[in-house]
Amino acid sequence: MDVTIKDIAKLAGCSHTLVSQVLRGSPNCRASRETRMKILRLSCELNYRPNRLARRLRGGSSGIIFVLGRYCPTPGHQLVISVITEKLNALGCQVFQAQTTSEDETKHLIGEFNELGGEGIISCYTHYVPPADVPFPTVILSDYDAVPHDLGIHVEAGCRLLTEHLLEHGRRRIGFVGIGAWAFGEMYRGFEQALDQAGIRKRWKIDLHFDVEGLPRLLKVLRRDRLDAVVCQNDYVAGKLIAVLAEQGIRVPDDVAVVGSDAMSFGEFTRPALTSAIYPYRELGEEAAALMLARIRKTIYSHRLPHLLKPELFIGGSCGCAVRPINRLYTLAPPPTLRQKLEEEAALRME
Repeated sequence: MDVTIKDIAKLAGCSHTLVSQVLRGSPNCRASRETRMKILRLSCELNYRPNRLARRLRGGSSGIIFVLGRYCPTPGHQLVISVITEKLNALGCQVFQAQTTSEDETKHLIGEFNELGGEGIISCYTHYVPPADVPFPTVILSDYDAVPHDLGIHVEAGCRLLTEHLLEHGRRRIGFVGIGAWAFGEMYRGFEQALDQAGIRKRWKIDLHFDVEGLPRLLKVLRRDRLDAVVCQNDYVAGKLIAVLAEQGIRVPDDVAVVGSDAMSFGEFTRPALTSAIYPYRELGEEAAALMLARIRKTIYSHRLPHLLKPELFIGGSCGCAVRPINRLYTLAPPPTLRQKLEEEAALRME
C-alpha cells in the first residue's frame, strides 16, 4: 500500500498541510528545522512518492525535473548527478536522467520532457545545453568559459594552487600534460598564472592528443629538458605517468614531482600517493539542486552569473611532501574522491 502525506503527518506528529508544504519546498512553510528534517527523513525511509498526475489535474506542479548529462561521465560528474537526485527526491521531486551527444538529440529530449509537464532542466557537463528560449527554468553546470553556465568548479584556481605548491618545493622546470583543447584552456591558464607570478618564463606544454606518440614525446621532453615537475590534467593521466616513470627508472618525487587534478580516490593507491586538487563535487550538486528549486519558485530567475566553487589541495606525497599514511584498508563504499578521507582524518583528530 502506498504511503500518503497523512501517514507521514501522523508519524511526524504534525498536520498533513505542514508535511505537504515541506515536501513541496513551499517558501511559506514555517516548520522548524528539526520538524523539516524529521519529515524529509520519514519520506525517504517510507519511500514516499507523490501522486504527480493528481497534482497536475489540480493545476499544481508536476515535480518532474530533468538532468541532462553526457555519455561516459567522469566519477566526479556521476557524484554531482547522484547528489542532485538525492536532494531533489528528498523534497518530493522526481528526477529523470538522460544522456546526449548532439544538439538534435538535446532538442528531441527537451521536447519529450516538455510533454511530460516537466518543471526544469539541469544540464550537467554537456556541450549541448538547452537553448535560452525553453519554456521552463534551466540550471547549467560547466567548467568551460565557452559554455554559458550557472555553476562549476574553478579548475583554473585548482591548477594554480597545484603549480604554486610545486614552486614552494623549489621546482622550477615544470611541465603541463593534458589531452585536447579543454586542458589547455582554463587549467593551463592557472598553470601560467602561477609561473608568471614566480617570474618563470619557460613553458613546457605536452598535449597527448589521444595518440600512441604522446607518451614517447613526453618522456623525450622530460629527459632532454630535465623537467623536475609535471602538472597533469587529471588523476588518470598522473597515476599512469607515475607507473611509467617507475618503469623508466625515474623516481617520483626525487627526480620528477607529479601532481594530478580532481582527487579521484584511486590516487591513494599510487606509490607515492598522488598529490591532487579536490574538486567540491558534492557541494556543486547541492547548489545545483537548490538553484533549480529557487528558479522553479521564481525566487531566482536571472541571466547567468557563473559561480565557481574553489578546489582545495590534497597532499599525497608525489609532490615531495611527506607520504600520507593509509589509515584504512577497506570500506564498503569507497568514495569517488578523496574529500571523505580528509573528513575522516579531521574527525579522528577531534577525538
